[in-house]
Amino acid sequence: MATEPDWRGRGVGRAILERLEFLARNHGATSIVLNAREEAVGFYARMGYRIRGVGPMLFGVIRHSRMQRPL
Repeated sequence: MATEPDWRGRGVGRAILERLEFLARNHGATSIVLNAREEAVGFYARMGYRIRGVGPMLFGVIRHSRMQRPL
C-alpha cells in the first residue's frame, strides 16, 4: 500500500489500512503480516503492528521490516 506524499498525514493511509483489515477479518484472517518501508514502520506501529524481523530490500536500497498484527 502507498499513499501519495501530498496526502500523507491526512488519515488516508489509516482509512485504507482499516478497510483492508476489515475485509481480511471478514474473510477469516486472524492476523496480517506485511513488509513496511523503513520510513513507514512508525505508522504501522501506531496501528498495532509489531516488528517480527527483517523484510526484503526493494531495488536493493529500500530497507523493509516484516511486521505483524493479530486481528
